[in-house]
Amino acid sequence: MLYRVDDRPAVLLFGSVPAWRPFTPGMTDGPDVQELEAGLIALGDAHGLLSVAAPQYGAAAQAAVRRWQTSVGDPATGSIDLGEVVFTPAPVRVASLGALVGQPASEGDAPFQVTTTARTVTVPLTADDPPVALGQVVSIVLATGATTPGRVSASGPPPASGSSSSSSSGSSSSGSSSGSSSSGSSSSGSSSGSSAAPSTVLTVVPDDPAATGTADGVPIQVSLTVQSVHHVLAVPVAALLALAGGGYGVEVVSGSGHHHLVGVQTGVFAGGDVQVAGAGLTPGTTVVVAQ
Repeated sequence: MLYRVDDRPAVLLFGSVPAWRPFTPGMTDGPDVQELEAGLIALGDAHGLLSVAAPQYGAAAQAAVRRWQTSVGDPATGSIDLGEVVFTPAPVRVASLGALVGQPASEGDAPFQVTTTARTVTVPLTADDPPVALGQVVSIVLATGATTPGRVSASGPPPASGSSSSSSSGSSSSGSSSGSSSSGSSSSGSSSGSSAAPSTVLTVVPDDPAATGTADGVPIQVSLTVQSVHHVLAVPVAALLALAGGGYGVEVVSGSGHHHLVGVQTGVFAGGDVQVAGAGLTPGTTVVVAQ
């Protein structure tokens, strides 16, 4: 039961076609009737009457409706007024209330807004952000600094109304965009930085929804890898020195404590480190880092 109006319940059943008419004897066939019968079968009210949901509202379906009406405290009429059954494709979560108990009810009132029960993250992207593919693995960075993995499940245009902004930060090996964690809602957070309007909104599904908490609309960061290398030498970015003739070098400290400059070729930047290659550089080489 979702709510009661004049002490008569509005009951949630599963189905992709919304309830758009009353269910009465002699009504025309339709998928809404089939959804109703599927719900009655699932609830057990059609036991011995219906074994397979059909689009016809016959005598067996009416008898099952009378059983169901008795179970929810409604008069057992065999007919259902419009508004007494609500169909949704999946379980829902109440997101916000739009009515108070006891207030006068009017046609078209929305007692509350609902979302899906799935935890999702929405991420606005601008044209300056890196490309993202469906199914791509990302890292969700929570406000606490903890991270949890997720995957890009959908990509689409931003909402027609309202606006939000996002920023990309970091190095050429990883970027991050702002987003918000929610339960099936379409809200998204914004971050300081780029003021460009988003061109795309991503939906990210966390691998472990419980790790994202229970709050709705919480600003988070989504980090994705756009370039990676393996088995390379890396030094802190602060170790790089600009050379007079161009390029970069690092100040190497030998085992005897002698300091000398070594020219390096840089590669991928990530997490405060930079990939380097240079004459004499080996794993374990000590370099000077600027303070």
